Amino acid sequence: MKQAQSIIEFTLIVAFVLICISVFLSNFKMRGIEQQATFGVSEQGSSTVVVPPMTP
Repeated sequence: MKQAQSIIEFTLIVAFVLICISVFLSNFKMRGIEQQATFGVSEQGSSTVVVPPMTP
């Protein structure tokens, strides 16, 4: 039980850190290169400017 709980806590910490990094990058590079198209963040208005290469 202890090992499973530590794994869950580690996963939550990693997910939280990744979310914070993605939010920071999206706020920091708002006027720069739109790399958020891969995450689907630029669907609101930036998709007209930058088209992600993964589109089928």
